[in-house]
Amino acid sequence: MIIITPERIRALSNISRWYGWVRRPFSVLDHTLVGFYACQSAMTSKEQARAWLLHDMHETHIMGDVSTPDKNRYLTLDYDAEVREFDEMLCDEAGLGVDWRDGAHIKRIDRVMLLAEHETIVTKAVIPESEMKLPPDDIQLLVEAQHMIQIHSGCDMDPVKRWSMAWQECV
Repeated sequence: MIIITPERIRALSNISRWYGWVRRPFSVLDHTLVGFYACQSAMTSKEQARAWLLHDMHETHIMGDVSTPDKNRYLTLDYDAEVREFDEMLCDEAGLGVDWRDGAHIKRIDRVMLLAEHETIVTKAVIPESEMKLPPDDIQLLVEAQHMIQIHSGCDMDPVKRWSMAWQECV
């Protein structure tokens, strides 16, 4: 089965972040691309950049975008197993190491993006203030991501082309 297809990338552009509780449309693909460009300085290899571009691809196959707190609260080990199985196939197709999903850089950038999105476009506060802290080294990444989210008003360029351009930068 071929996983990385134009249809799947387009599907990412149709899945809303934050269950739709945003000031304007903001998709999983937007999250991925803003994170890619805003946090490039945190990625130390092309493999890390490719891993970031693929990290939410399973959301087109299993159940859409689910926030990490809700995953931890409501989803079972069956969900984790199915995500892992999908990601292993994706890993083989993309030529990534087997532990690519568990990389600290993915968690770091996802955390920066979660906070940047929450502070700029989310209309329903879901993160307690106590969880809004970042290490000092990530503050500049947060500022860059917030800026990119604010100026990003939905690109007119085809979503498949936008993702493909980012992918070409890291192959």
